[in-house]
Amino acid sequence: MHRDIKRRNLAKVTCGWSKLNASQMALLQTLYDKDYFYLKFTDNYGNRVVKKVYAGPLDGKTKYADINTYLLVKRTDVQMNFIEY
Repeated sequence: MHRDIKRRNLAKVTCGWSKLNASQMALLQTLYDKDYFYLKFTDNYGNRVVKKVYAGPLDGKTKYADINTYLLVKRTDVQMNFIEY
């Protein structure tokens, strides 16, 4: 997780994941459709904070596929930004 300051008192949190299955990826995709939601994370000072955010685009690569069903099994290098609302 990486946190950038977009402007004073406005943050962008960049998260990355590896080896997500289809249901985990679907959960992240539903966040993109929401106007806003609440994200809890640790800030730069070690404090747990809750921010009202919206999700940026979801990006990732497909690493593994099931050779019998041709379904995508694992996604890697998945990234999504969460921008303070």
